[in-house]
Amino acid sequence: MTKRLVLTQQQPELRTFGFSGKTHIGRYGSALLGQWAVLDRDRPTEFQGLEAAIQVFDAAISRNHALIKKVDDQYVIMDLNSLGGTFLNDTNINPEQRNPEFFPLNPSDRINLAGVLEFVVSLSQSENYALLIAAGEDYEGAAMRDVRKLAEILSDRGYAGQVMLLETENLTKQRVFQELDTIKELSVPDSHVFVYYHGHGCDDGIHVGDQIVNPRQLYKKLGQIRGSKALVIEACNAGIFLNDSNLPKVPPHTLVMAASGVDARAGETRLAGSEYMGRFTNALIEYLDNNHQTINLREFEQVLNGIPNSRLYYQEPRVEGSDFTVLCSFTHVDDRYTPLGSIGDEISH
Repeated sequence: MTKRLVLTQQQPELRTFGFSGKTHIGRYGSALLGQWAVLDRDRPTEFQGLEAAIQVFDAAISRNHALIKKVDDQYVIMDLNSLGGTFLNDTNINPEQRNPEFFPLNPSDRINLAGVLEFVVSLSQSENYALLIAAGEDYEGAAMRDVRKLAEILSDRGYAGQVMLLETENLTKQRVFQELDTIKELSVPDSHVFVYYHGHGCDDGIHVGDQIVNPRQLYKKLGQIRGSKALVIEACNAGIFLNDSNLPKVPPHTLVMAASGVDARAGETRLAGSEYMGRFTNALIEYLDNNHQTINLREFEQVLNGIPNSRLYYQEPRVEGSDFTVLCSFTHVDDRYTPLGSIGDEISH
């Protein structure tokens, strides 16, 4: 697994960024990735093929301020003739603003840009992330059981991240988008990101508290995340995310699994005793439980097609998009996922 560089921003606020390739820091952000701001300054030959950018909204930071890249197993940083300077452990690495060169980065190093932005350097293995959302159910506990079981399985297979188990009135679209933005900043091109939703669907999208997340909004957020993504939606009318108008919006490197078709219900099935789970999710969990080796979730579509006599078949589930690989099993850590709350009263479609 790739060693990624992790920059933990100390000021003006605490944030964490992960990278494995060329990264630009400056007032030119990802929308202008690779563009050179000042044409009368020499453009470094390294300023191409950038993986990502950290955009800083501060006049003290140059539009093209600093560049980080990986050389063999060593990450290095270069000041791009910035006006405010780039300081590595309090030393200006380009004091004359005309002789940029690369300097090695090591764990615990401090990077300061123009006295307004400071990072602490660390290294870690590339990580995979899971964002599991319980947002509503017809039968009490169904969504909770889904996310908890999926959390256990994904934790066994080496996923990081957290499970969102919030009471419905505290679960907002803003909170979901914030969690996706956090994953965006931490993910790298070889990350795997699993996003799951169990709740209520409608003609416009999925319910998050008293708000609706539509396909365009969710796909835009997923498209900003680096790596491979899987989106699993256990909700009535989930097929709206894959209808003729929304299927072209599915981001690259993304697999979408919808529990039901357009204008169709997604059932919650009763397990032993009085416990319920999402019917589609229960089938997916059974497939994951019975295939501990590294698998491609695209193959789950073949499993669905092979069970025409089950109630799942009549939900018209759909699987569309790119391949998504789930790693082989790892040792499970019981407290790896910390619930953030609980689902409230039973909710009707």
